[in-house]
Amino acid sequence: MYTFHFCPVCGKILQKRPRDPRDLDWCADCGYVHYKNPLPAAVAIVEREGELLLILRGMPPEKDKWTFPSGFMEAGESPEEACLRELKEETGLTGEIVDLLGVYHEPSEMYGDVLNIFFVVRPEPGSVPVAGDDAADVRYVPVEEIGDIAFASFRQAFAEYKRRYPADNAVSVMEKTRERIRRAARMVRQKEPAALMKINFNPKENQAMEFQFDETLTDVLNQMPKGAFLTVKSGDKLNTMTIGWASPGIIWRRPMLSVYVRASRYTNELLQGAKDFTLSIPLNGQLRKELGITGKISGRVADKIDLAELELLPSEKIESPGIADCDVVIECRLVARHALSKEDFLDEEIYSDVYPTDDLHTVFYGEIVNYRIFEDDEPAASATGLSSLFKF
Repeated sequence: MYTFHFCPVCGKILQKRPRDPRDLDWCADCGYVHYKNPLPAAVAIVEREGELLLILRGMPPEKDKWTFPSGFMEAGESPEEACLRELKEETGLTGEIVDLLGVYHEPSEMYGDVLNIFFVVRPEPGSVPVAGDDAADVRYVPVEEIGDIAFASFRQAFAEYKRRYPADNAVSVMEKTRERIRRAARMVRQKEPAALMKINFNPKENQAMEFQFDETLTDVLNQMPKGAFLTVKSGDKLNTMTIGWASPGIIWRRPMLSVYVRASRYTNELLQGAKDFTLSIPLNGQLRKELGITGKISGRVADKIDLAELELLPSEKIESPGIADCDVVIECRLVARHALSKEDFLDEEIYSDVYPTDDLHTVFYGEIVNYRIFEDDEPAASATGLSSLFKF
C-alpha cells in the first residue's frame, strides 16, 4: 500500500496524530487527517446452468490465478454499476444482477484494506465471454470443478454461494445432458423409419394436434443462452454466426424454428436471399472458443468458418451446411420473415433495453425438415419433420 509523506492540501510533511490509537497521519499546519479507509470493489459471480465464470488474472496481485471478474468502484458509480462495468471490461459480457451475495473484507499489501461487494449475475442470453482488460483468459467452469481461487474473501464468497445455491450432487449438469442425448438416441434407434416420419395431422384439414416435448429439445433450449451456430448459404456466399435466441414450436400447423438476427449483421443480409438455414448446437461444453470467434467478428470482413477452424457438416435435406462436432443439427426451410419495428413493441422498457441503437432484429421462420442427433461423432438419429422434436 502506498504511504503519504506530504499533506495533499498544503504540502507540508505529515506526522502521526497525537493521542490517536488508529496511528493516522496528520498535518499539524492545516489539520488534514489521512484516514485509511477501505477501497470498495465490486465482484461478479456469473452463473450459467451449473457453471460459474472465472478469469485468469493477467496482472498483480495474484497474477496467473483464476478468480471472479472484479474491480474497484469509480467516482459516481453505484456498486451495481461498477460490477456490470468491470464484467463488461474483463469479459465482454453484459448481464443482470439477480442477488447481493455478501460484503467481505480483504487485506491487501498493494491497496490496503479492500471491501469486496459480491453480486450474482445472470449473463445476457447468447453472450459469449472474451478475455479483455487485465484478464489473460476467461471461461465457464462447472461449480463442482472449481478449486482454489485467488483472494481469501473470494473463497469465502464462493463458499457462501454454494451454501445459498446448492448444486444437484447426484450428477453434474454436463453429465445430465450427455445422458439425455444417449436416451434420445436409444429411443430413436428403436423406432421404425416409417414411424419417425409419420406426422399425425393434416394441415389442409385443420386437424388438432397432440404432442409432448422430447427431452432433447429441452437440452437445446437450455443451451441457447450459451450460444449456437446459425449457418446460412446464399448462392456462393456462406456464413455462420453465434446466436442466443431461437424459438422452436408449432406455427402455421407446422414444426417451426424462429431465429432472430439484427439488421446490421451480415447473416441477415444472406438470409434475405437464402432458401434455408441450419442451427447447430453443442451441448457438452465444446466449441466455446469457436462460438466466441463467430460471435465477435463480422462475416463481411473475415471468413469466420476458416478463422475459427470449423468443419462443415453437409446437410441431408437442404443446401446450407451444419457445423461438425455439434450434438444437434436442425435443418430448416426458410418460409417467412418479419423485420421488427419500434411500433411492434407494446413494452417500451424492452425496446429501450434491447435496442438502444435501434438495431432491430428480423425474425426468420424456418420449417424444420430434418433434426439430427449426434453421439460419439456419429449421427445417432436423423428424422424428417417434427417427430424427433415432438412425440405425437
